[in-house]
Amino acid sequence: MTNGRLMSVRHRVMLSSSYQARLSIIYFASPPPKALISCLPELVTPEKPPLYNPFTWMELKKVMYTMKLAANRLDHFKIHPENDIVE
Repeated sequence: MTNGRLMSVRHRVMLSSSYQARLSIIYFASPPPKALISCLPELVTPEKPPLYNPFTWMELKKVMYTMKLAANRLDHFKIHPENDIVE
């Protein structure tokens, strides 16, 4: 993960005026279920702390299967420093 530095683009399909048949192929690839996913260490600094808690691929898949398609699944792992205020 890029710690918010790089954003993914939304996928958008457009038909050209000269419609031609097209073929789309989906490719499923994933890391091992227990693989730990976290922000790249090079992109974490004291000024830019990690935005997400580390999680495993299995944890992410469980979250994905419980949320709607348009929902941002990474929000489940987001760190909210404003909630960590110690009095």
